[in-house]
Amino acid sequence: MRTPEPQTTYSDSTPPLAVMCCGLGSVWPHMGRELYDNFPVARAAMDSIAALADWDVLALMDESELETISQSRRQLPYLFLLEYAQWSQLVALGAAPAVLCGHSLGEMVALCFAGVYSPEVAWEIMETRARQMVNLEIEAAHGTVNKTGMLSVHAEADVIDRLRAAFPHLHVSNYNTPTQFILSGPRDMLLEVRKNLRARKIPSIMLNVALAFHHPSMRILRDPALYWLNAFEMHTPRVPVLSCATTNFYPHDQPSIARYIADLDENSVRWTECVHTLWGKEGIRHFLELGPQDILCGLVNATETEALCLPAGRKGKETEQLLRVCARLYELGHTKETLKITQPTGKYSSAPTTTPPGGTQTGCVSKELRSLLDMLAKACGRPAEELCLEMDLRYDLALRSSRFPALVQEAEQRFGITVNFEKLLTVSTIADLARIFGLKSRDTDGQPIQTENTHPVRNWRSGVMTAPHTPLRHDLIVRDFVERPAVSSLVFPDAHATPAVPLQLRGACHFSIFTEPALAAHGGGATDYPHLPICRALQPLADGARLLFPSLSLYGLADVRFYQMPLLPPGITRECRLVVRGRPCLVLNHVKTRRCSAELYVHNLTDDGRRSAVCAHLSGGFVWMTEGVPPPLCPEAENAETGGNAGVDVSQFYDALGIGNPWRFLQRFTLLQNGNYRASVFYFEEFIAQNKELGYTNELMLFEATMQAAGLAVTLPESALSKAAPPDPASFGQWRPAMVRFVRFGGTGGESGQRYIHLQKTWADETLLRFHAQVTDARGKVLLTVHSLEFTQKTAPWPVCDADF
Repeated sequence: MRTPEPQTTYSDSTPPLAVMCCGLGSVWPHMGRELYDNFPVARAAMDSIAALADWDVLALMDESELETISQSRRQLPYLFLLEYAQWSQLVALGAAPAVLCGHSLGEMVALCFAGVYSPEVAWEIMETRARQMVNLEIEAAHGTVNKTGMLSVHAEADVIDRLRAAFPHLHVSNYNTPTQFILSGPRDMLLEVRKNLRARKIPSIMLNVALAFHHPSMRILRDPALYWLNAFEMHTPRVPVLSCATTNFYPHDQPSIARYIADLDENSVRWTECVHTLWGKEGIRHFLELGPQDILCGLVNATETEALCLPAGRKGKETEQLLRVCARLYELGHTKETLKITQPTGKYSSAPTTTPPGGTQTGCVSKELRSLLDMLAKACGRPAEELCLEMDLRYDLALRSSRFPALVQEAEQRFGITVNFEKLLTVSTIADLARIFGLKSRDTDGQPIQTENTHPVRNWRSGVMTAPHTPLRHDLIVRDFVERPAVSSLVFPDAHATPAVPLQLRGACHFSIFTEPALAAHGGGATDYPHLPICRALQPLADGARLLFPSLSLYGLADVRFYQMPLLPPGITRECRLVVRGRPCLVLNHVKTRRCSAELYVHNLTDDGRRSAVCAHLSGGFVWMTEGVPPPLCPEAENAETGGNAGVDVSQFYDALGIGNPWRFLQRFTLLQNGNYRASVFYFEEFIAQNKELGYTNELMLFEATMQAAGLAVTLPESALSKAAPPDPASFGQWRPAMVRFVRFGGTGGESGQRYIHLQKTWADETLLRFHAQVTDARGKVLLTVHSLEFTQKTAPWPVCDADF
């Protein structure tokens, strides 16, 4: 799929146009539904994005609960779906911006529109980022990471400077306007700052977020992000893209582009400087905002009052707003044609409306409410008689959020009340504002206040309520699975999977010490049962992907999550269920790759050892498949050992964990300088297939050895570098493997023999340990690369899994 390309058509007399992509925080229920129902180009764009997802993203348009669509896991993909539809519609009319930019995560959307990466890659980036945000939020809620937050402050810059001097750990995440800032830092400190500001009558609102974005604490995401971004296929921007973190235009080479994107997480959004750059240096006078509302338009106008800002979206009136903005763009010379629609259709379609004179019956309005209407009429410049309680403060009265602090202060003086600024987050209409202020809803005669206009405001298709939209699915495909003749897979596909879904496999596998006696030696010892090795929990993921795409070869694993490994009591078989879904092909590391999402579940056991109908997650992630052999991911490695100690007695480590042969892979373990480790492994290969086919070897055993090396590194004290110190089993008991970002297979390495594991600790704090690893043979050939193997505290919550079984 190719991103619609703009064609520059404006004349020299037309001021250049900048397109802005909105970030998180402005979604509303049924967003995008009118675009899907009324505009074929937008509908086709949404359908193309929905085809990339393994969940029903189009169903979000029928979700009525704001809390559901505001969740990080859904909001970012939903926002991309909407903005991609708006962009496609505008480009079809000939829109050709001179500059693209985005606020916060909207910048990643702008890069897609500039042609830096395809919509397929953009969707994967949005999905990956959404999963990362959810896991961080869960960890913050459980207290396994530092609790941070964000505070919105309406004040002058010198007030912010004095606050930062008084609170050294305070960070400015957003410079939105010259008088509007988002502060971030430890949550208890932000509460103290808010108390300080309110004592001085300076408006401040705690944002409803679980952690601080654009904060130095987000550096934890940088290393995996750079790896991901450099693996995708990227191109030189077709349209200049302005970075909101550096206020410079994006470079043309992929490593620099990846660094710019990674800078978004831990650096401030300098939106005020971006607006000054576009206005002063680039001569931009017209700004078009893509997104649900006119958030960025308000920020631009607060910075450059003469700027012409056009929002493509409007809450509850998408059809009307898109028609208006397309007509205005055509009038200004930014498009070749305007947008026409004969009759708005659809459940949530809106027709242009006007408010008739006498919209509010002042005779039944209470004295306090009449005073509020007078105050709002003065602020918006419209007669009080034209105002009605259903009017939207932003869209109908043109009152932006920057005006709210002054209005609230006037209301507090006029009505003798104290307003909780956090409650303003729920205010949309005049009626909402009256409710927050606690004003009377009836007059002296007890008559209710008129809360809606006498004229209809929506076109409900002759009053008929249509059923929620269900996207069309492809024809069902039933696959014939052929067992590989040379070796049996761990996975047995379901013979009659219900329902049959294309590019999806459902199967089963089982583990027991009866069918695989070697498992009896993996952990437990004399006091407990053995448990399943991680490599065995990953093998079904790879086998399932091979069964789904038998013509492809295993390339690697990505975003693999580890859950609690099940115990293996004698005489009991642990039954597992597997779900594998094929996803669109992408170019990763210059190789066309088919990605499969895979989830493995294990049936729980009842108290008497019987199989329970309830399943628990065992492992999950993505399997990479390719037709050919990919190029080496890393350069040839050196095996020469320099510095470090004389080696660690690995037998104590294995004894403490109750691990016996044949699972004792490590022969020697050495601690080197600067968080580096080296281990040696004797690897025995018994090839079954011809040409040493990767699928028929125990390649995941090398990954198991790498996991053991990382676990041993966790147990070593710092003093082990200067002298041979034994591992500390108690230290290992505090940590558990949580996930690995990437596992890349590079071949079998030829014959049996010595293998070398080079391990590097890249992140260490009280909640997270992260390692990179490489496995080579005696000649230095890279056989396995592991990127971002993460250990978390055992008290941390298990990672989030999206798949449903």
